[in-house]
Amino acid sequence: PPRSLPFARATRLPRRLLSRSSRSLLLRPLSNQSPDGKRLYACSGDAVRCFSTATGAPLGAPLVGHTAAVTSVAFHPAHPGGQVLLTASLDGTIRSWNAQDGSAGAVLAAPGPVESMAVPGGRSQHARDVIFLSCWQRQTEDDGAEGGRVHAFSLGKGKSVDKLAKTLVPPPLVASPRGTFLGTFERNTV
Repeated sequence: PPRSLPFARATRLPRRLLSRSSRSLLLRPLSNQSPDGKRLYACSGDAVRCFSTATGAPLGAPLVGHTAAVTSVAFHPAHPGGQVLLTASLDGTIRSWNAQDGSAGAVLAAPGPVESMAVPGGRSQHARDVIFLSCWQRQTEDDGAEGGRVHAFSLGKGKSVDKLAKTLVPPPLVASPRGTFLGTFERNTV
């Protein structure tokens, strides 16, 4: 069973909250849209591209630096003005970027190749420092670990601060806008 934390609780949503055609969630916020609503960021191979939400036109040069596919993009929770963008990749890194000029910032080593990243909102210091990562486990000769793990990752410490779940494959993650719930998708269950 999932571990119950004040900022991460799993729950089963009623079917009426799921779309009838695809049974996918309708409640997921756009974490890759700038807070002012003028820019949208999209993963494109090992880069991230920015587009105007008004015209659809590309804005600026792509954000490059990852060495494998970028799997997630979201705004840094401690910078509510939308100045700092976070990207996660199968190269096992989390990178920060200046969203205004596209310059690269910090590079953090993730616990493994990142399949999904959830960045909760929230006003507490804890909520602004911790993000959630769904990663492939790093394999070593000693343990031969396989499968995925969901981690609570501290941006300030640059490391995993808690392992929340062990899975066969890393699941997609979503966090509620206020940061009070963390969910994974598996069929009609969150």
